[in-house]
Amino acid sequence: MPEIEDVLKFVYSRWDLGECSIRHYLVELAKQCWVEEEGFGGKRPFGNSGWKWDVYYALAEGGFVTGTKDDEGNWDDVDRKKAEEIILACFEKIQSA
Repeated sequence: MPEIEDVLKFVYSRWDLGECSIRHYLVELAKQCWVEEEGFGGKRPFGNSGWKWDVYYALAEGGFVTGTKDDEGNWDDVDRKKAEEIILACFEKIQSA
């Protein structure tokens, strides 16, 4: 398991929020859920249905999980089980801060 603070500080640019840290992304996701209440679009919280994969790809880009890229250099697959463990640990770290 990587250092969770390192994961939270990792900046990624290929998601709908633009360039931001994983911490910022997760906090914005929680805020979106809070503001929209029952209208929260879990399928498209930031306009993209692949938002969970964006987090997986950020983890792979940061070297926190393994993955493979396609011929165009885009992430094709990542270790989703490990990614889920890391993201849950990130939420725990944010909660305890």
